[in-house]
Amino acid sequence: IACTPEVRVDLSLDGGSDAAVFAYLEDVSPDGKSTYVSEGCMRAAFAAAARRGACGFTAAECVPWGAGQRGIVPITLQPVAHSFGVGHRIRVALAGADAANFEQPPHAAPHWLIHPTEESCVVLGELGS
Repeated sequence: IACTPEVRVDLSLDGGSDAAVFAYLEDVSPDGKSTYVSEGCMRAAFAAAARRGACGFTAAECVPWGAGQRGIVPITLQPVAHSFGVGHRIRVALAGADAANFEQPPHAAPHWLIHPTEESCVVLGELGS
């Protein structure tokens, strides 16, 4: 791949009106060894602005989610060029925190429900031949 990957997560929040959703793209070898490829993060409260196009992360674009609200959170990962070996798998790991680098957003939901729909996906580019 040679692209800026995107992960889209169809989720709902429980017990809060925002969430920091971290996505990690990994290369998993046949023996199970995982290698970091790329990462990204998006707050649920900025998801609507991000889906409309460039999000400036302004206060006006920050829209807390209502109780039981469900939506697509688009997470743009860091640009990357990487070759996955024969027999390797692509894995996306999701996390709700990166305590060493980021504070939790105010009113962060302690629980999420990820909906396994076709809206939840990984978008990758392909290196031309």
